[in-house]
Amino acid sequence: MTLKHSFTKVGKLFAHDCKYYWWLILLNFLVFLFTGPVALLMYISSRTQRNSYYYENEQLAKFIANFLLSGGTMMFFYLVAMLMATIMGFVMFAYLHNKRQINFYHSLPISRSKLFTQRYLFGLLVPVIMVWLMLLLDTIIALTNGVAANIIIKEIFYHGGRIFLFCWLTYSVAVLAGQLTGTVLTHLCMMTLLYFGPLAVYLCSISFFNVFNATMVAFGAEGTNMFPFSTLTYLIYYWEGISQTPSLNYLPPMGLKAIVVFLLLSLLTTAVAHVVYQKRPSESAGLSVVYRPLELIIKWVVMYIVATVSSMVFLDGVGKGFALFALIVFPILTHMCAEIIFRKDFKAILNHWQGCLLFLAVMLIYTGTLYADVYHYDSYLPGKEKVANVSLEIGYSGDEKISFTDQAEIEAVLALVEKITTDQLYTKNYRLYDNNTSVN
Repeated sequence: MTLKHSFTKVGKLFAHDCKYYWWLILLNFLVFLFTGPVALLMYISSRTQRNSYYYENEQLAKFIANFLLSGGTMMFFYLVAMLMATIMGFVMFAYLHNKRQINFYHSLPISRSKLFTQRYLFGLLVPVIMVWLMLLLDTIIALTNGVAANIIIKEIFYHGGRIFLFCWLTYSVAVLAGQLTGTVLTHLCMMTLLYFGPLAVYLCSISFFNVFNATMVAFGAEGTNMFPFSTLTYLIYYWEGISQTPSLNYLPPMGLKAIVVFLLLSLLTTAVAHVVYQKRPSESAGLSVVYRPLELIIKWVVMYIVATVSSMVFLDGVGKGFALFALIVFPILTHMCAEIIFRKDFKAILNHWQGCLLFLAVMLIYTGTLYADVYHYDSYLPGKEKVANVSLEIGYSGDEKISFTDQAEIEAVLALVEKITTDQLYTKNYRLYDNNTSVN
């Protein structure tokens, strides 16, 4: 088969998708139209009809720029773009859940690799093109209402690039989830797990660790390192920086590191989805999970999240006895629900109970080591020769910070910290421990 003939077939498939999925194209167009230009025109109309002051004092352009770039319509652009990318990723490969449709598509005279590429690009390009089209219309509307070109064009270009990154990662995750599952329900569950799983495990681990260690400060700046793994949580964190920027700097920098992470994650998920699509058996339609080893990983991840969250909730509300109860019972219930979903049979509720017992044993041992401070987190101190600087934060929120670099002062501070940690004079979690003394 010649390269020209191959591209001709891919082009025909693109034309077929445009006709077959016209409703998706129309849906994207209408959603982004009302999110962008229509919302902006409504805002302009409300401002000008409310008071002619904005025209007379040339303030309208400033309000338009603030609305378009600092909030309002642009915030919804991010959210809507990720939502539409998720829908496109789900719909474009939904045929993998239907045996008749799989037989049809896989009987076409085109390789699986080209078929995947064609459908993947079609699903990604539709929302991306609509985003850039509506941003162009927003730019034209803003320019005709007096917004300076050097402000609007640069910021719109930056926003468009970031929306593409958010959209691409969200879309690739939705596509990968479809390759790993064989039913609509498990496809949706897998999307949620891939999208929020890594971040949820990280946050649950930090929170659970913080419950047992009194000297730990949870959710420090290092916690933001996991935000790019979920575009929605990163968007929230990223958008909070808007209020901290000067009035004319509508877009806080995303950072080269975050951009690289987004690109690498998008490329990785796309490559994995492509490989899995080529290796995926046609008979897997209807299976909850295409590859059985994934079932154990999925169950253990969800059981860990449920165990940590439920135990912390019961500990905070009732006490450590009920926290232990939740640590055991809720993972068992989660295991039972997972088996019902995987097997599509209520009789499978007690299947693979050995794996459930193994998880409980591991979780209880880990919890016991935290309770007994086996890792010496609360009492560990580095050697004096390894400490070059010591900082003390004074006040409830660390309003005042004092640093010591003199060796004598460092030794004095270390001696004080050693006494506190050795005698456990710091405040422990009173719901777990009897010691509730504090330093005077």
